[in-house]
Amino acid sequence: QIYIEDVQDFNIGLVFAAYFDNLSRLPIILDYFQNVITDSPLITVSYIFLFIYMFKLSKIKLLMVSLIPIVIYHVFILTVYLSTPFDFEWHLSTSINRLYYHVVIMMLFSNIIFISEILKEN
Repeated sequence: QIYIEDVQDFNIGLVFAAYFDNLSRLPIILDYFQNVITDSPLITVSYIFLFIYMFKLSKIKLLMVSLIPIVIYHVFILTVYLSTPFDFEWHLSTSINRLYYHVVIMMLFSNIIFISEILKEN
């Protein structure tokens, strides 16, 4: 079901209502996220590396600098999948792997920044 409004009749309340109506998609979207993360060893290793150093060295500020762009990117992807008027499972299956290349690059840069800051201190 696709609902199209005229631009003049834009109603922010309807936009938020559409998001809340689509929250039933959330478990499927998160399942796709999990499958991409577990199917790609580079993403998995990057996450593991970052979290091990987070707990071992307690560098919270540095960790936040590393993780905030990644979290914002995930929220943006989630928002797009919750708001798409298309068949969202088709949308997920055709785009999620492509979008995760950006996450891999962000994770690698985050790890490089994290490692370089640690090496500067030692």
